[in-house]
Amino acid sequence: MTQTLPIPFYMLCGSLGAGKTTLLMRLLEHWNSQGHKVGVLMNEAGEVSIDGPRAGTIAEQVLNLAGGCICCDTKDDLAWSIAQLVQDYESTVIVLECSGMADPAEVVDAVTDVYVSRMARLKRIFAMLHPVPLPETGMAELVTRNAIRYADDVILNKRDLYIPGH
Repeated sequence: MTQTLPIPFYMLCGSLGAGKTTLLMRLLEHWNSQGHKVGVLMNEAGEVSIDGPRAGTIAEQVLNLAGGCICCDTKDDLAWSIAQLVQDYESTVIVLECSGMADPAEVVDAVTDVYVSRMARLKRIFAMLHPVPLPETGMAELVTRNAIRYADDVILNKRDLYIPGH
């Protein structure tokens, strides 16, 4: 498939353990079946990428943004990584899996930057969440509310495990 700039950029955000990587793997299979050259950005809060190697079994190229949250600690690496996927690897689609701690509002701000938007255009945001009550205070509340606010699609995963009232 031929690369046409700006290429589509997808973002997966949501709670830790909600199923973002499972969704990513399904999206990768779909895009691969259409002949896309998919570049993946994996954001891990820890120093080591847990899910990057798994995505690397399907994706054309995986870049790990480990060692902090994409919205603050590794935000500067995001534009550089997008440029690398577009220019060096000629990706036709980019997908970012955010750490469960990443504030989607900050990530949207970074990917809609003038420099980045010439290479990649934010096409869709998926928020993967557990069907439990929202946290009531702190950063977890902000991140969850912004995931819902910015998402084009909110996916409540693991509904079968949720027991109302517990």
